[in-house]
Amino acid sequence: MKIYVFFCVVAANVSLAATTRSLNVRPSSVTKRLHHLEDKLKLKLVNRQARKIFLTDEGQLLLARAKVVLTELDDLHHVILNQRDDVTGKLKIFAPLSFGNQYIAPLVGKFQSEHPNLTIDLKLSDNPNSENRQNADIIIHICELKDSSLKMTLLANIKRVICASPTYISKYVQPTSVPQLRQQRCIALRENSEDVTMWRFNHVKTGKSESIRINPELASNDGRTIKQWALDRYGIIIRPEWNVAKEINNGQLDSVPKEYKLADANIVALLSSDHVRRSAKTIKFLDYLKDNLFHSPWRMTNEN
Repeated sequence: MKIYVFFCVVAANVSLAATTRSLNVRPSSVTKRLHHLEDKLKLKLVNRQARKIFLTDEGQLLLARAKVVLTELDDLHHVILNQRDDVTGKLKIFAPLSFGNQYIAPLVGKFQSEHPNLTIDLKLSDNPNSENRQNADIIIHICELKDSSLKMTLLANIKRVICASPTYISKYVQPTSVPQLRQQRCIALRENSEDVTMWRFNHVKTGKSESIRINPELASNDGRTIKQWALDRYGIIIRPEWNVAKEINNGQLDSVPKEYKLADANIVALLSSDHVRRSAKTIKFLDYLKDNLFHSPWRMTNEN
């Protein structure tokens, strides 16, 4: 395309000197580029007479073709810009299995119904190396982010809760300090190659950090399984608020120890492009996620 633009500038000027001034380059640069173009095409494009230039028949043909190509390119650019403002095409989304099933999938269905010209492909998996994740337009991610090459947008903050069934707590005596957790039956969720046996806390009043290395009597790679074990009174678990809010609100689970809290787990959207280069479908769905998740529809109302 640069060659076509260059030749159109040459043709629009009466001399190579005028072309030099128009392009604001050295005279030798214009001559060199013109000779390179003629050598590449193996055609004589310009004749020089008394410091003026005249296009040969071949030059006139190239000029006509160059104008057509540049016009088509300009039209295509306008089409792409106009389409960028339309929520159309296909949107590929990757989200964690349980959270995606419970919160992202319903939002995807509603968003698509509002934009019938858009198709959405939602992949749910807890495998961070999934090929579907790498090809997604938007990746929903929870907790620690290790890939700094992606652009990150915060969607919501989620509390993490250590909890157990009230029956278990009454049987084993509710722990009131971090060291007392060593005498408890702790249940671990093994996922994403994280160190899941190191539990870290901050004291609610003092802000002091404390940690404990647990020796889990039960462990699984499935969040639903460990929550069910806690409901069945087999021990204590750590889960995000969205996963246990219902059970805490209806009294099936209770948070322990109440004097301590865990670090929040952020929900973020990961994207490969910055805001300027994102399509309308990506921008609008991202805004839709923020509007629906930022105020955390899973809030716990019964934490005592």
